[in-house]
Amino acid sequence: MMYDSLLSCRVEGWWIVLIKMKDNQAIIQSIQLAAAGAMDDKSLMAETVALLQRERSHYNWVGIYLLEKDILVLGPFVGKPTPHTRIPLNQGICGAAASTGQTLILDDVHADPRYLACSLETRSEIIVPIIRDGQVLGEIDIDSDIPAAFREEDRSLLEHVAEILAPKLSSEVTGLQPVLVTAGILTKGDRVLICQRHHSDAYGMQWEFPGGKVEDNEELKESLRRELAEELSIEAAVGDEVFRLRHRYPDRNVEVVFFLVPSYRGTIVNRVFEAVEWAPRARLPQYEFLEADRELVCRMARGEIA
Repeated sequence: MMYDSLLSCRVEGWWIVLIKMKDNQAIIQSIQLAAAGAMDDKSLMAETVALLQRERSHYNWVGIYLLEKDILVLGPFVGKPTPHTRIPLNQGICGAAASTGQTLILDDVHADPRYLACSLETRSEIIVPIIRDGQVLGEIDIDSDIPAAFREEDRSLLEHVAEILAPKLSSEVTGLQPVLVTAGILTKGDRVLICQRHHSDAYGMQWEFPGGKVEDNEELKESLRRELAEELSIEAAVGDEVFRLRHRYPDRNVEVVFFLVPSYRGTIVNRVFEAVEWAPRARLPQYEFLEADRELVCRMARGEIA
């Protein structure tokens, strides 16, 4: 049998040969062709995991998990059966990778207390999130029986594969349709209106900008006007959109659209929050904001927005 190339690595005093039947680009091209002709996302995932294991001798277990709400659910895989077919986001290395959206490589799985043991033979692991429009849809999870088996070329290959898979995974499968939210930026000189969530609310006592969920068939600016009336008893003139983001919390995915509110009628009355405060722009990062708002907060403090 002819191989494209051989790799060797030193493990615990031994040199181990890793067989590469195709180079990265050939594998990527094969998966691109599979993606173009696949009947559905499940068949594409099944073909992908089979190809990856076939072409890399050190990929002993290859699987794809899909994120359904706050649970990673095992999809197609090749290798020994695993008891971990459903993994909450707050558990294990798989949960950590999905929560952060970052590729994780473990040279020694047994050295990390987060590791959820699947096979006694497993020594190292790589997990690559599958991301579309800033949202984690799932992840590619690969175990190896060789310590420190995964290198930068594995990361590069698998992150490229994840990019190919991402647009092919349907929202119906992943359950990741985001909740649409509007929020308003009200300013008074160099001060910005911020609101502290009520202690009984989810993420209570954290700070945010006023606003809320968009109702079905509701126009974005009209939604914000309604929310500001309900929360602060004001009649707002909603201006331009200044920032938009998507963020995944453990219990929900949100898309937040921020609008400048240049003026309003009435007197601000706190109707739902723990506290309402006009905060100096430069001091905004000192407040404990919701995770979704923190990038905007930093940009505002630097004077980049509004």
